[in-house]
Amino acid sequence: LHYINNMTVPPGNSISTFAYIGSLPIQRVHSGVQWRQGPCFLVDDILSSQIILAMYVAGPNYIGSFQAVCVDPINDIFAPLYPEDRIIFGLHPASFFETTLSQFKKLYSKNDAKLIAKKV
Repeated sequence: LHYINNMTVPPGNSISTFAYIGSLPIQRVHSGVQWRQGPCFLVDDILSSQIILAMYVAGPNYIGSFQAVCVDPINDIFAPLYPEDRIIFGLHPASFFETTLSQFKKLYSKNDAKLIAKKV
């Protein structure tokens, strides 16, 4: 597992980050084992242990961006868990879709389609 190191970036500049969720293409082999991908989020901050616990309690079936998480189950109180503008990327299996090649070409530009095709 490789971790992203903290780097100071001058204002106005950006750095690209490249990551795989799941197995690397070179490591993919056919297997009879089935597994489920739970939600995956990339956030722009360090998370406290309380926030991590609340995310864990929300469970793998939680769909959303943590803006209405039950913080007090006894009194049924919901509150934002994390600022939505600090969530960089969110992936949930319920948002996956199946498409055909012709639909794919209509949805994405030629350059985007080429970049995505290399990873699929």
